[in-house]
Amino acid sequence: LGNNNGRITNLGGTLTALGTAENPILFSSIWDDTVGGDTNGDADATSPAPQDWVGINIDNAASVSKFAHCQFSYGGRSINATINAARGFLSVEDCTISHSETRCMYINNGDAILRRNVFSDAEFTGLWVRNTQGYTIMENNHFEDCLTGTYAFDPGVQLTATGTTATNCGSANAIKVAGSNVAMQEDQIWQETLPYIVTLDL
Repeated sequence: LGNNNGRITNLGGTLTALGTAENPILFSSIWDDTVGGDTNGDADATSPAPQDWVGINIDNAASVSKFAHCQFSYGGRSINATINAARGFLSVEDCTISHSETRCMYINNGDAILRRNVFSDAEFTGLWVRNTQGYTIMENNHFEDCLTGTYAFDPGVQLTATGTTATNCGSANAIKVAGSNVAMQEDQIWQETLPYIVTLDL
């Protein structure tokens, strides 16, 4: 995916990419010669970088998107993240999302389940959860080399998160409580062992 315009958009259908540990499905830049060889035929004249392609955009309440054993690299151009979930249902398990210009993943609305993923090399947090009209379940995800922290969430979201680990993510590998959706919809128990940094009034 390249030329700054590569994009996969789910506008109401079912998008399924289910690899295996031995044979993962790879989404990367056309300039990434480690994936599929020298697909653009320029030898080593170019190299991959964040924003080489747009990413995965999920933007319909009826959308169902499921990914397992996938690797997403060098996306994030012109949308909030390499995987941008605006609405619908998203399941991501045993995947790696890396080298995104902003965040690896942005969940704005809908429902999401994230298990055993690696989020790495993001210019901000690896993930931002903002879906007040849905739930997010996070289990045993790992974050590394994300500049401003592991993940961020608005306090008004319905989030259940456990087992997160982190390496070299901003200040103290912290989780950020931020954003504009500050009205809590229900009682919350923050269960992570990583530190929380609250950047707004609750």
